Amino acid sequence: MRPAGLVAAAFALQPAREQDFEELLALRIAAMRESLEQLHHFDPERARSRLRNGFKPECTWHIAQDGQRVGFCVLKQLAGELKLEHLYIHPQHQGRGIGGAVLQRVLRAADSRGLPLQLAALKASRSNAFYQRHGLQAAGEAEWDVFYRRAPDPAQRLTLELPDARWADSYRTLVAEFEARGEKMIPFPLAFAHADFPAMLQQLADCALGIGIPEHFIAHSTFWLVRGGEQVLGVSNLRHGLTPGLLREGGHIGYGVRPSARGHGVAPELLRLTLHEARAHGIERALLTCAEQNRASARTILRNGGVFDSQELLPERGEVVQRYWVPVPPEYAEPQLVW
Repeated sequence: MRPAGLVAAAFALQPAREQDFEELLALRIAAMRESLEQLHHFDPERARSRLRNGFKPECTWHIAQDGQRVGFCVLKQLAGELKLEHLYIHPQHQGRGIGGAVLQRVLRAADSRGLPLQLAALKASRSNAFYQRHGLQAAGEAEWDVFYRRAPDPAQRLTLELPDARWADSYRTLVAEFEARGEKMIPFPLAFAHADFPAMLQQLADCALGIGIPEHFIAHSTFWLVRGGEQVLGVSNLRHGLTPGLLREGGHIGYGVRPSARGHGVAPELLRLTLHEARAHGIERALLTCAEQNRASARTILRNGGVFDSQELLPERGEVVQRYWVPVPPEYAEPQLVW
């Protein structure tokens, strides 16, 4: 939930590279200079050293608005928690709600994984009031910094579950949202009749075993993304292999998010969790496809490490379909931060 009176600003996160270090350093100095000078602690070389010592491009993102880089953030997943190591907005772009919008995304990432968030703010910095407005509470102090920690909201935890009658009512409302918008049922098991709910659950279980599926298809497992143990937000379908047809269109994984839950980082988490399920079926890289004009889906795939492979005009669909290969995380790999 956003603090009252704050409007989320539109922004994009762009992965940083090693060669971006000097640009990031200049932005950090610009953002921190006033606060450090108040403490008589401004030292460009010290600023360089502190940023360099913890610099990991894979954990660093540029914050862009209207195509212009206006800040950056560093978010690391440690053992059992997330650490927001840096969040800076250039002084010329402060006061527009950008920092608040980025922080809200960070908080959603922490909540969805059930992880606490920790960060530190310079004592003289206005960022202390900023973090407090967003619900973070001071947990300690050092000579120069105030440390903040926020426990996750269990009601926002996202888990990938096998279909179950516990969520029958929520699942039906998800399907109803697709129907009300006249949207195609993606993934296709959303179109399975569900008036007899136990029968639908059995059909899904049979499909995972390869029972009762068309000859041209393959065994496939369906999963539900559940928030707070109560609400079904999304559905994914994992095909256990590829047929010639799936190589052309469909791929290993199809997924869909409840329309009212879109735009809040749900789809990337749904795909991330489904990729982990793919490992159990011996899949080392997953093929995903999407329509060329479906930029939201393409962004979700790219955020999970997808690499563009090819595209093709499919006359029967009347649109261009793009194909991406996404690496499947090793069985015991540290969870990737997809947000």
